[in-house]
Amino acid sequence: MVLVLVLVLTPMVWAQPYPIPPTCYTKVLSMGKEITQRAADIKKDHDTFRCAAHLPDLYIDVHDLVFTHDNCEALQHRGRRG
Repeated sequence: MVLVLVLVLTPMVWAQPYPIPPTCYTKVLSMGKEITQRAADIKKDHDTFRCAAHLPDLYIDVHDLVFTHDNCEALQHRGRRG
C-alpha cells in the first residue's frame, strides 16, 4: 500500500515547477553572489576601471556569517543548560 502511494505521488512531486521553495538563506546567497559579481564588473568596466582600480576585490561571505552567528548563540546558551 505504501509503495503504491509512493509510486503515485512521486511523479506529482517531479511535475511541480518548483518542488522546493527558495528559502531566505538561498536568497541571501544569491544576493551575495550578485553583489560580488557587480563589484567585479565595476572594476572591469571601461568607464569605471580607473576609479575602482585601487579598491580591493569584494567578496560577500554569507555562509560563514550565518554559521558564526549560530555558533555564538550555541555558546551563549551552553551555560544555561542543565
